[in-house]
Amino acid sequence: MTRPFALALLAGVWLATCGGIIFTQEQLAANSETVEAEARLERRLAAALRDGLPELPERGTFVTLARLLAEATKEASPERRAALWLAGDFLAVRLAPTDKPTNDEVAAVIPGKYLERSQIIAGHHVTWVWWSEPGSKWAYDHALRRTVWRALPDTTWGAEAFVLLLRSGWSPRLFCDDGPDEFHNVSREGERFLAVRPRSPVRRDVALMLAWAYETWWSLSRAKASEGDVDDSKIYAAGAADARARAITRYDEALRLGLSPAIAADARQRLAKLRRGADTEQRIFYCWND
Repeated sequence: MTRPFALALLAGVWLATCGGIIFTQEQLAANSETVEAEARLERRLAAALRDGLPELPERGTFVTLARLLAEATKEASPERRAALWLAGDFLAVRLAPTDKPTNDEVAAVIPGKYLERSQIIAGHHVTWVWWSEPGSKWAYDHALRRTVWRALPDTTWGAEAFVLLLRSGWSPRLFCDDGPDEFHNVSREGERFLAVRPRSPVRRDVALMLAWAYETWWSLSRAKASEGDVDDSKIYAAGAADARARAITRYDEALRLGLSPAIAADARQRLAKLRRGADTEQRIFYCWND
């Protein structure tokens, strides 16, 4: 697949979920780089575990997942245990069911609850939730990612798990069930992380997530009435000016710490608009589910 074609597909997905906002080439390239960053993390995990699990990441199976989780006991070092759990999280995404729910599964769903399919693997509940719109597919709930951060926050992989959780909006619930304003969660948890771990090797990534969160707040306060995803921009007015200033500060920090070329180009474009007080149309931490 060529890069322009991949970006065109990505643009289609974003337009379907972001109220018709038109994204720049820089924004699309930055999103593509973010996706690639997660793929690189998965490959780093596979390299760290290659001694006993050479099939990672692409050829991992349910047998592989069981081995990962069975080895992640207290006998393993904290770093290795965190790596095993986080590799299991990535693998559980790859192992999501591909068939549709059965009639019996649909009939058994409790009203107001999601349809889930779960397995107990080496003592862990591994759960996929049926996501009917958009795309109709099973989505892994990322419980293992949260286990890494909760149990082993001061390991290398614990910090990486934190970044993944922050990037996904932090909420443990899927499909915007905690409301649309994920930027509040991201800014709270990101600031708390940096206050406790100011010299963390993932500081640049957390600073960038904070910039995006504050920018989302500012942009929502400037949203146009014609946008279908924001009901009332006035409810975001209180604190928006401070959020804009914080976004500028965090973008400056992230750029100083060294962003990739694609993300840096997008950041500079956004910074210019923020400094002018313009709307950047940022919605990354606004969870809108039509």
